Amino acid sequence: MDVREPDWAYVGRSLVKVLAVSAALFMALNMAGGFLRTYVDFGQWRAAGIRATADRVANPERRLDTWPTSSRLTHAIDWIGLTSHVDAKVMGDQQAKEEARTTIGRLPRTLDALAVVHFAHPMTTERLIAFNRRHELCGGVDVSYVYALGYHDDSGSDPPTNRVVWNRDMADEHTVIPPQYQCETEPQIALAAFRRWVEALDEDDDLSEFDLYDWWLAGAAYEGVVHRLVLDRWKLADLRPLLDDPEVRTIRLADVAFDLGDVR
Repeated sequence: MDVREPDWAYVGRSLVKVLAVSAALFMALNMAGGFLRTYVDFGQWRAAGIRATADRVANPERRLDTWPTSSRLTHAIDWIGLTSHVDAKVMGDQQAKEEARTTIGRLPRTLDALAVVHFAHPMTTERLIAFNRRHELCGGVDVSYVYALGYHDDSGSDPPTNRVVWNRDMADEHTVIPPQYQCETEPQIALAAFRRWVEALDEDDDLSEFDLYDWWLAGAAYEGVVHRLVLDRWKLADLRPLLDDPEVRTIRLADVAFDLGDVR
């Protein structure tokens, strides 16, 4: 067996080249970092991103530029029906569900709808995933989660608070690696993304112009329950079966439209 001594001179030259390249890369990165620190205000860039997301959270209708009457969406989300008395609420819920069933039944099944699913009680992530699996539903860009409802009391000193509506598009807006969604289990990933956004807020992030406050958002993130689902461009034929689920209180239609893409 021919065992040869290493060419130490060659090894030395290779190591020198590696060190030289590493040093050049280090200097280049330092120069790039100095340039960015000099000409890019990361604090201002971050604040702009936070405010843009807060605007979408507080004003879900602004994402839906395909609906000319999308302002009706907030009314569909905020609808509460009768709540002053237990019996009245039960009767009101039954009536609301029957009215929704009648309204949807009278319209062409192929219409696209902007709709809000009202749950009979706040849905945990586990219950919402089970709901999706029962109805073979997937999340997506056309599904938004209402983590908190707006509140306003003229008689009290507390400031009004806005509804908190989260969509998967918001999570992808300012992250390097987009979350990996998995159809029926999307509620779990969406909630995690919402919580990460809330945790990224600091005391200097004043979102009061959107009627959003750190304690309000932190409470919604901590509870992690979904009060409503906002469904964009869903067929009425797909909405109708949801009314038979006892978890669903009713469905409020914000708008409907023909899908001219289906016309051949």
